[in-house]
Amino acid sequence: IAEIERNIPCTISFARRLRVENDSSRICSRHFTSYAPGKSPFTGKGVIYGTLDLGVDFNHPEFVDASGNTRFLKVYLPDDNTGIPPTIDGETLPGSEYGAADVPTLTADTIDYSHGTHTISTAVGSFFGNNYYGYAPEADIVAVASRNLTDVNVLNSIAYVFDEARRLNRPAVVSLSLSSYLGPHNE
Repeated sequence: IAEIERNIPCTISFARRLRVENDSSRICSRHFTSYAPGKSPFTGKGVIYGTLDLGVDFNHPEFVDASGNTRFLKVYLPDDNTGIPPTIDGETLPGSEYGAADVPTLTADTIDYSHGTHTISTAVGSFFGNNYYGYAPEADIVAVASRNLTDVNVLNSIAYVFDEARRLNRPAVVSLSLSSYLGPHNE
């Protein structure tokens, strides 16, 4: 152990003030075309952005269109059994689904986290009152919010998003900001 400890680089530094840099993500990723609102031909219009995450504020100002209407087409809450369960190809999934008309009555899926709000805003946020809007501010959203981040729930959630896209005959993309500590990490 002493041999290992001697080979680990160690530094000490004073605390530094940090700042939010999400407005720089479009620049750092070289996505200049979406940097100026209204000037990009790639706005996400007609595309469904799907996600499975935790901590989604469904009524955040980043998730409304220019008229103030929600951009959520559907919200699926696998951990909520108070609504109507969704079905895919005749199979019933656990939980409840909500349509756009229901979104104003929804609250954040959890008050403990805000990761989902952050990731959705980065991808498709549409509030142009600052520099923190997303890459595809005109995409519609199908969100799944759940604390139960198992592989089965992930697969059901992806299927849910693409089933909605198929029903609407629209292209879709799914973004997952998830990981696991299980299995080998040498590849």
